[in-house]
Formats: sequence, structure tokens, C-alpha cells
Amino acid sequence: MKALIIQVLYLLLPIVVGLFVVQMFIEFSSWSYLEYGVLIALFALNYMIIKKIICLKINNLLMTSLFFVGTLLFSIFIGGSIWLNYAEEPYQEITPSSKITNTGEKEIGSIFHIFFNSLIQKDIEKKKIANISYYFAEENIASVNEYSSLLEKEKAKLDLIFGKEVKDPLSIEIYNDPAAIKEISPGAVGYYKRMDQSIHLMKMDEEKKWERILLHEYTHYRIHQFAKINGLSSKMEHLPFWFIEGLSEYVGYQDRVIDPNILRETVDYRLIDTNKTIPSKLEHYKVYLQGYFTVKKLDSLYGTEVLTELLLSKSLDDFYKNFEKTTGKSTIDFQQTLLVNL
Repeated sequence: MKALIIQVLYLLLPIVVGLFVVQMFIEFSSWSYLEYGVLIALFALNYMIIKKIICLKINNLLMTSLFFVGTLLFSIFIGGSIWLNYAEEPYQEITPSSKITNTGEKEIGSIFHIFFNSLIQKDIEKKKIANISYYFAEENIASVNEYSSLLEKEKAKLDLIFGKEVKDPLSIEIYNDPAAIKEISPGAVGYYKRMDQSIHLMKMDEEKKWERILLHEYTHYRIHQFAKINGLSSKMEHLPFWFIEGLSEYVGYQDRVIDPNILRETVDYRLIDTNKTIPSKLEHYKVYLQGYFTVKKLDSLYGTEVLTELLLSKSLDDFYKNFEKTTGKSTIDFQQTLLVNL
């Protein structure tokens, strides 16, 4: 049994180490000493397990070390591929009729997508416009031009909130078949992947839903870039889920008016801090709408600069302190009067 446990650890531990190594390179600026300590401990444990297994056959420190390095490099490839190919920020239709489940922020598609890059479609073309790389089938060139025009049109408004600087280039992949997106994130109509800064969404539709989806996902990209530029957690742990989605919806809906009666009632903001804490009985679209109406009211009453100040919060507690300082109300009071005079 002991030998079996060691062998299982040997198989699983390299992937864990690989994940930590990839995360270290991606987010080293936000790591704590504890996380570095865990990484060093994993290195040591991994080495000891490998040595324990192979030294029975290869009693040579150099060979053991080479085997360790080889295993580690392979684990970085495996763990890194899994990490980089998570589908993040799935965007689902927010209408009362939608059958939306809380699928979580990160979901994995097929095994093929785990080991290779984020591009899902075959035989697609690439075009770079204003530092954004578009990937698309030849017949979707019109969508590329429209998407580029919309982002250019809305850029000035977004720059007021996030500033003009971005750290990483963005890529946008446009799909013909909605099944390709749903394969990665069931129920979604688009999503943004933080780890490779890519947006995935459908081609243009006659109802122009694509405008809202594109701007929603592009806002996720700008929130992510803003955090990285300002030395904040690029895992978005410092901002509430409802605020991230609410701001993305606020930008996505542009100047269109949404009837507050769709929401009807609100919940404690702390219950919707993360998509893992959302009460199971709460319909998912209501989290988006409560966030949307909150951001809209903050912008209307206190100005766009308040949104920027909230984005600079260093933690969830810091966010709520800034929120209450700005509004002069507790979050409970603000929540209970949210739908008044919208």
C-alpha cells in the first residue's frame, strides 16, 4: 500500500508542480512568500519521491537529477497546458427565460484543447487591426470589420475608466458554430480567457446581440489588464464577482435602458462576491443585473472616477470600505434602495 501511495504521488505531484511553476511566471508579482515556500517544498518532495522510486535501479545522483528535471519539464507542459486552456469568464444570456446554471468561472473542454493552444477552429485566417489579432473563417471578414469598428468607437469611454494603457495584446476568435463555444463552456455565448488574453464569440447576428457580448468580454479584458498594470491580483480575487460582471454588462449595454422590474429584488452583495458563493436558488442572471444596476447608479451619482477607484481596491474588504466611503451608506442600505429612482 505504501508503495502504491508513493507511485500515485509520483504521477500527480509533477502536474501540481507544473501548475505552480506556470503560475509563478505568469503572476510572480502577486505571489506571497508562503506561495513561494509551497513551491520549494513541492520541488523537494517531488525530487525525493523520484529518487525513492528510481534509485533502486539507478543509484546515481546525476541520473536522478536528470530524471527529475525531465519529469519537471514535462509536468510544466502538462500542468501549464491545463492552466492556460481553462475557459474563463463564460458569458451567458441574462434574461429571465434563460436556463442558466452556475457552471463556475473555469471549465475544461476536450482533452485536445487542454494540450494545445486556444484556437479551436481549423482553416482560419488572421488579421491584425489596432493591435488586436482576429481569427476567423474567410466568410466572416465582415464581422471582423464590424467588431473592430465597435471597439474603436467605444474605446474613449473605456479609457475614462481604465486609462489608455494595456499590457498584453488581445486576440479575438470568431465562430460560425455555437456548439464550439458551448463545448468549452455549456450555456455560454462567449467568454474571455485571462491566461492568454483571448475572446471567443460568435459571428454577427441580425439582432446585434454580438455588440453586447463583444463589449462585455472586452471589458473583462480591460479589467484584467488594469489589475496587472496596477500590481493587483490578475486572478481578480480583489474584486467582487457582481462588480466585475456588472461593469461588463454596463459597458455592454451601452446607452440602452433596462427595466429594473426584471430584477424585482436584490440580495446581500456579500452573497455574490464569487460565483461559488451564489445561493443555489438565486437565478444566475440576477447577479449580472444587480451588478449592472449598481454600477449604473454609482456612475450616475458619483461619476466614472469612482469606478476607477473601486477597481484599485486591493482586496474584497478594501473594496467594500471604498464602496461605503464613496456612497456614505452601508452595503446593506445601498442594496435595499438600489432599485429606487433608477
